[in-house]
Amino acid sequence: MNNLQKLQQHVIELASHVDQLHEVIFTDLDGVPILRCSIDNSAEMSIKTQFLASKALSTEKNRSRVLYAHDTQVQFTRRPIVRQMRVDCMMWILLDQPSTGNQQKIVYRGRCYTLKRTNRNDKCWICASGSRGCSGKLYTNLDATEVIRTGEHAEGCRVDAHAFYHQQQLNELKRLAAGDPRPVLEIYDELASNASTSLETAAYFPTWEQARNTMYYSRSKRYPRLPARRQDLRLTAEQTTTKSGAQFLMYHSPTNDILIFATEDGVKLLAQSNCWCGDGTFKIVPSWYQQLFTLHVFLRGKLLPVVYCLTVRKDLPTYSRIFEVLHSKAEELGVQLEPAKFVCDFETALIPAIQGNFPNTRVQGCFFHFCQAVLRQVGRLGLRTDYMNNQEVRKKVKMLMALAFLPVHLVPAGFEIINVGTSGQLEALFQYFQREWLPAATIPLWNVHGVSVRTNNHLEGWHSRMNKRARKHHLGFYQFLQLILDEQGKTETVVRQIDDGYTHGRGSVRRSAAYGVQQRRVAALTGVRYRILSPPAQLSSFLCFASAMVGRATTSWLCLLGCLANNLD
Repeated sequence: MNNLQKLQQHVIELASHVDQLHEVIFTDLDGVPILRCSIDNSAEMSIKTQFLASKALSTEKNRSRVLYAHDTQVQFTRRPIVRQMRVDCMMWILLDQPSTGNQQKIVYRGRCYTLKRTNRNDKCWICASGSRGCSGKLYTNLDATEVIRTGEHAEGCRVDAHAFYHQQQLNELKRLAAGDPRPVLEIYDELASNASTSLETAAYFPTWEQARNTMYYSRSKRYPRLPARRQDLRLTAEQTTTKSGAQFLMYHSPTNDILIFATEDGVKLLAQSNCWCGDGTFKIVPSWYQQLFTLHVFLRGKLLPVVYCLTVRKDLPTYSRIFEVLHSKAEELGVQLEPAKFVCDFETALIPAIQGNFPNTRVQGCFFHFCQAVLRQVGRLGLRTDYMNNQEVRKKVKMLMALAFLPVHLVPAGFEIINVGTSGQLEALFQYFQREWLPAATIPLWNVHGVSVRTNNHLEGWHSRMNKRARKHHLGFYQFLQLILDEQGKTETVVRQIDDGYTHGRGSVRRSAAYGVQQRRVAALTGVRYRILSPPAQLSSFLCFASAMVGRATTSWLCLLGCLANNLD
């Protein structure tokens, strides 16, 4: 007997229990019609079946699969047509139902059964309705596709016409709890709200008390149990494989205080890129670790994360070890890691690690973090009120920050010009600046003359997006691992789109013409086309104009700096 014949047999059985049955429509769980069975109630009952239009049913193989599955609903209409009613299909199978000890359950004719035992030729199911003293049983074949016989139920064991709907929704709640990172209660509230679209069945949606344990259990079973200590963590190859099948865990230290996640293709992207961006984030990391340090590269204008490092510490040995591992992997792949520029913040341990492992690389400090450091010192010296209310103090402070736009060799001269006449706490600020930022070896770290990428704010935007996706602080370890695996999958998709030229076609993101004009104006001011002469008056004029732009909106200060370049060139 094929699947279609089995289904027709089910319809005949249903017709024997329902008077004047005229038509039966099978749908999937989304309510999309699959099959219509028209019934001729003459002396010799006949059934005419019709597959409804659906691309999914275009082949006999797909039809058989749909009809064989038990995730269908049946709608029947009586003649004369006085009402339409949705009832459960012959059987509905649920796996891993936690409230019954991880057993299978089925719904058959409005009653729920739990698997009791599997015999040689059949399966025995017992009534799970909760009625005291009910010994109702159901026997099916081993595949649970056919009912062999049923037993009597207790008088108090009522048939629930909505048992199918209830179990279906409970199973959906369980599925979402296992795969959706949102809080369990938020998932439940969303589905409970959606249930109100059909007020006839809304009353039979599982209550929070009925669904809570099931949902939390499903979520806990998604990931293996963590060991008590970080040192005992063991990750399998399956757990650290990307969706494309690449190995993602590149390195782990003996005590797991450093975990480096990257694919071989990611290391090759590092080798191809002249500009790296590196930064750490802290909110989403598992409690065992202090930070997630990531390396990003630009590919056709898109910032892509390629290396993820979980670290317990933020010190020089940690960063040095990360770069040593990357060098070793690159050598294994036959490529070299020699970026021309490395953009980062002014972390005291990171910069010497970069300089020690990439001696020919220019370390470019973030201009935004440079300005932040100066303003923090303003606050420490008690100058915050004067900075907000005194125009001369504010101008002096901004001129200090504008020194970053001068050529490196003119920075000391510019500093001396704006230092004239300072006194009190403002003089203390200049002394701090001279001590911390004016040493000859330090100036290139914060100077942005002739630089196109002046900040790593784009990296901060990536951190913000990851924090929103995580939806909470300090994810569980396996939740965090899944998060970066998903992000790696997205990165691989974007790389493939770029390699295949998709980003140049429809749907690609392009910079506006105005953006290009603004960038050229900044280049005219800070690049080689703008030659600043030595006279102090011109330096002072430049710093005065540039300081007025520090801290303004991007568009306005770029345009004004462009005008300045045109006037002084």
